[in-house]
Amino acid sequence: MKIHIRRYFILISTMIAWVWGCDSEDQTESVDTFELTDGNDTFSTNTDTSGSTSADTFGPTVDDTSDSTSGTEPEAGNRQVFDSSAYRYIPSGTFIMGSPMGEAGRGTNGEIEHSVMLTKGFWMKETEVTQAEWQAVMENSPSAFSLCGSNCPVEQVSWWDAIQFCNTLSSRQGLTLCYSLSGCSGTAGGGCGEEGGCRGDYMCSSISENPGCTGYRLPTEAEWERAYRAGTTTAFYNGDLTNTDCRDANLDAIGWYCGNANATHPVSDKAANEWGLHDMSGNVYEWCWDWFDTYSLVPQSDPKGPSSGGPFRVIRGGSWFFYAQYCRAASRDFLDPRERTDLIGLRVVRSH
Repeated sequence: MKIHIRRYFILISTMIAWVWGCDSEDQTESVDTFELTDGNDTFSTNTDTSGSTSADTFGPTVDDTSDSTSGTEPEAGNRQVFDSSAYRYIPSGTFIMGSPMGEAGRGTNGEIEHSVMLTKGFWMKETEVTQAEWQAVMENSPSAFSLCGSNCPVEQVSWWDAIQFCNTLSSRQGLTLCYSLSGCSGTAGGGCGEEGGCRGDYMCSSISENPGCTGYRLPTEAEWERAYRAGTTTAFYNGDLTNTDCRDANLDAIGWYCGNANATHPVSDKAANEWGLHDMSGNVYEWCWDWFDTYSLVPQSDPKGPSSGGPFRVIRGGSWFFYAQYCRAASRDFLDPRERTDLIGLRVVRSH
């Protein structure tokens, strides 16, 4: 019974945030953007005060994938295998993060459009971390949907569990750790026994990032949305949202959600985006590094959210249990970093 209580707690809190966001829909938004140069050509993207997007561009509309530093980046979506797991290259560049005011399903607090520049590309795992991959690294099995199989996404992992997974995976491959932890207690990936959902016992008293690490980490929220969009500007990477609840034809093609699932499904069964990433919509929510906060309208460069705060960390992508509107590229949700539920897993990245 507790598993269902936790599911509905997340759904209710998300809907409250949606209503809260709707109260501010009449606010005027304007987006200032970075202006980039590529040789002798200048290009920029701008959003007017009505929320519609217009662009005078050199290259992809509302998306610049040029390398602003060396000109030697791999191509977007380039595939590379690290220790038997496939990763896709997400290029540096500028994009518009958030959703336009007229987008169907919009309303989650903090989706205001703003310009973001990522100065460095990175590698993102092609799929969500699977149960088999978690078992191989952490030597335990926290998932509620264990019968789904080894190629299904791991779930019932807290943000703290996900952080420790990143460090353990890095250590096993001889890479420098991306996180320094202290005062840790409990069992990372300890699951919830028969409860199906619980507040995890694993956490640390302090955490800090290690700049320049070669190992694995959670994506920032901006990195996650950049990767999801893959140069697109619609609600889903394959088109617009056509129905906010459990009947959306576009989402049916790319993700598992309440319209076609009652549990998790094996990863990569649905169509990937243009950069080769599967299950960015639905199946399980994915933890991001950031504390949850509202966006700034000021153009951002490599944003990582507040340096401190709480009590919630960002989750992205929606899940098998949720309505279509919560699986959009811009939809933002949040949860206590200690929570473990069958709705949330993870996807890891490596810096380039």
